[in-house]
Amino acid sequence: MRKIGPKENLLPDQEDNVNKMFYRDYQTDYFNIKISLLTDLLLNTKENVERLSNKSFKLGKIDFKTLDCSDTEEVTNFVKSEIVSEYYHCLETFMRLFISHAMMPLCPLMELTSMNMQEYHKHLNWIAEGDFNNLNDYYNGDKTISLILLGNTDYKLGGITDDNFSNLKNWIIYCAQELQKMSEYNSHKHGLSMFVGKGKIKVTNPEDGEILLEKAGDSVHILEKTDTGTRYEFSIKNIFVEYDYKVTLILFYNEMINNIIEIGKWHYVTKEKKKTISGLHFMMLDYFEFRDMFYEKGNIGALLTSYSTKLAYESDLEEVNYK
Repeated sequence: MRKIGPKENLLPDQEDNVNKMFYRDYQTDYFNIKISLLTDLLLNTKENVERLSNKSFKLGKIDFKTLDCSDTEEVTNFVKSEIVSEYYHCLETFMRLFISHAMMPLCPLMELTSMNMQEYHKHLNWIAEGDFNNLNDYYNGDKTISLILLGNTDYKLGGITDDNFSNLKNWIIYCAQELQKMSEYNSHKHGLSMFVGKGKIKVTNPEDGEILLEKAGDSVHILEKTDTGTRYEFSIKNIFVEYDYKVTLILFYNEMINNIIEIGKWHYVTKEKKKTISGLHFMMLDYFEFRDMFYEKGNIGALLTSYSTKLAYESDLEEVNYK
């Protein structure tokens, strides 16, 4: 016997009541506030640690003091890991809000809450492939994107050019593709370890020693399990992190979150159907223009995002002995 879902047989006006609560109380500045605090901790670590180490905290019935002045490096590593985590948190928040609104339900929050992981990943995979046409039965992909993020099914009413809108679509696709490979966030979120440090890799031509690719810089590394086809193996994945790049993208996607909430309020609460937001800052840039602001143009090594080193197994020794 099929179990009745939470959206079935609701009394009248329940969707309206939840919509009013959702759009009234949504924390649109959540990521702006958090990334501002984290950036301040990163740029002024010593001062913040000294200030906090001299303080005792009283919260309700508890009184505690945990930091001391020797914790500067630990706080720096904490901030860096939090920026990486918040990057994926922000992208996933945007994507879930986008999908739940693009489905054109009576109540996006109910859709968001009842959506299971299988359904979420089905929509995520469509979007990662650039397919926006299956999100609802009312509009094609372009009209859906325009309605959810700009307030009107015709993006040109807000002064948006075809190139701007193409960039906007590509930023949504990029978000979905990033969420398909967020191993470091999953390790952090599910209680596993994400280590902060430095990464370095150099690839040379074995014949003449010419450096073909080289990169060194801030990184996080995780232990992951990979399927080799015949068995599973552990490997250390080293992921390069440009923190200014991550922070900028958090600000970009948070701007999109704010648009979704503002436009959702018009559609679901105040019932204003013909309002349009004039534009978004990031849609003026395509990904490659944006990337070149943070990466050394023309340096292939600079575009390397990660590399993995597998752990040694008995079978590796057997291969060496065989050779």
